Amino acid sequence: MKSCVLGIDGGGTKTTCLLSDDTGKIIGQGRGGPANPNLVNNDDIRAAMQESISGAIHSSSVPEFRIEALCAGIAGGVEEETRHTMRKVICQVTDRYGADSRYKHLFAGDMQIEVYTDAIISLVAGAGNRHGIVVISGTGSIVYGERFDGKTARAGGWGNFLDNEGSGYEIGKMALRAIMRAYDGRDRQTHLAEYILKELHFSTPAEMAAHILKKPPEYAGVAGIAKLAHKAAKSGDTVALHILTNAAVELCHGVLAVAKALSFTKENFPLVLAGGVLRNSDFVEKPLVHKVRQSAPGAMPHKR
Repeated sequence: MKSCVLGIDGGGTKTTCLLSDDTGKIIGQGRGGPANPNLVNNDDIRAAMQESISGAIHSSSVPEFRIEALCAGIAGGVEEETRHTMRKVICQVTDRYGADSRYKHLFAGDMQIEVYTDAIISLVAGAGNRHGIVVISGTGSIVYGERFDGKTARAGGWGNFLDNEGSGYEIGKMALRAIMRAYDGRDRQTHLAEYILKELHFSTPAEMAAHILKKPPEYAGVAGIAKLAHKAAKSGDTVALHILTNAAVELCHGVLAVAKALSFTKENFPLVLAGGVLRNSDFVEKPLVHKVRQSAPGAMPHKR
């Protein structure tokens, strides 16, 4: 019987669970809904964990295995109290499996459960250890850094009301605003209107605005518009390009603040680029790296 571990990535849009054996080979994968405690409640998080863990177990390519440990990285899980709550939610899910005769044999009685912020998980995944800086731009955004001596620093990650510059949500929100500004004649026309109205199934900006006033879009839905901003920028749209470039500038501010706090500006350090925006948009990733290196030339990018 193979010894295995579960790795969970709980984000603002989805939760992914991977089942791997003791060599690191992925043998199962599952997905669930969002698990950011700043965006959804504990019942929703519990359901996301249940769905993603179940998917990983049932998709296993190995007939007999035993789960010895579980490690979860949770977006929005920066505070210790939040991580403690998330651990309780995960334990409730695994306890249900332990009480079910069909699954009891899959979970070790002394299974170790660890919960971290997703920033630490991303840093280690990209840099190989807990030394360097990670900048995450997905549904939300955060910059986090550590040194070998244990010193840490962060910038951002304070939620969509107070923060989230450079995130998919912020890009999506700015794109929607640009459409309305152009519609009013307050700013330049933009292909964003064409792409976004088609995606959201509206005929005019006014129709879209009326719908949003009655039923504001979900957080993840706004963040999903970021890919359309990239598409518009790729077509040469200067408004979309400005939005994406500004996102890079905001992320750069966060990276440099953390680099300064950790005394990284005069030495080489891993700079891990994580999250859907940085994975999928050169219009954010390339200017971000360029601007960071102007003030911290030792930054060594690692894409995750």
